[in-house]
Amino acid sequence: MTRLISYFALFIVLVFAQTFLPHIIVFHSSITFDLLLVFLTIVALQISTFSAILIGFSIGLIQDLTTQQNLLGSFSFMKSISGFTINYLTRFDKTWNRMIRYLFILGCYVLHYSIYYYIRFSGMSGEFMNALISVGIHSLLNLFLLWFIDRFVFNHKLI
Repeated sequence: MTRLISYFALFIVLVFAQTFLPHIIVFHSSITFDLLLVFLTIVALQISTFSAILIGFSIGLIQDLTTQQNLLGSFSFMKSISGFTINYLTRFDKTWNRMIRYLFILGCYVLHYSIYYYIRFSGMSGEFMNALISVGIHSLLNLFLLWFIDRFVFNHKLI
């Protein structure tokens, strides 16, 4: 119960911190750390699959309601998929080495942002390369943040 309360308190802090992070504009697209996706990754690696999906959906719904009303439901969908796929990694924590686990998480991030940019740029011509570059930058940026947290907060015990 105390872990649930600490997760909720951290979530509230991250929601407020996410709003104050600086944005980098690349090809008419705003790129920044997705603290909530990294939080979902950390939580999904420590809880059950159903809970990871539920938390991912909740995070996505809050993000949908606060940031992008025109794409309502997209973050809920993407975060649910991310919660499931990242939690799937816990089945292989003893068989895969650390590099393979990081590559798997990178793949989950690429899937997450690919869905997002597909929905966002749907119907716009000539945006494929911009979306592809944005997916790569977003995914690598968040993977770096996750590596930093794993290295300095969890002492390589998370992944």
